[in-house]
Amino acid sequence: MEFTCDDALLQMYAEGLLGSVERSILAEHVKTCPRCRARVAAYKGLLWDLAQPDPEPEPLPPELDALSDRLMAAWAAEQAPQTWQKASLAWTQTVPVVDLALGAVGKVGHSLPRLGVAGLTGLGRRLLRRGGGGR
Repeated sequence: MEFTCDDALLQMYAEGLLGSVERSILAEHVKTCPRCRARVAAYKGLLWDLAQPDPEPEPLPPELDALSDRLMAAWAAEQAPQTWQKASLAWTQTVPVVDLALGAVGKVGHSLPRLGVAGLTGLGRRLLRRGGGGR
């Protein structure tokens, strides 16, 4: 019987997945074909390597730990909110209170034009300190 070299079949032979008839035919072929013998040896070597446990990783040198600490500190500094971002956040927390206050001022007597921006900001701060404007 003539045999055609097939990598998938050679891999199954190396893994022991072939039936007895196929295995015996392929064993005879591997004895006479240097290419197939080399392929089966390579597959067996690969299977052996995959079956071995992973080696323990070597510990990192202390210089790399120090470098990692410096990099993480630099990254954290970049991620920290800038002054304008903090002010922006504070303003967004004040706006709903000011909006509420403006509604109240509008109902009382349209005092809004006399307050101005500085007055509105101060009113918002006072309301925030009081916990919502209640007395």
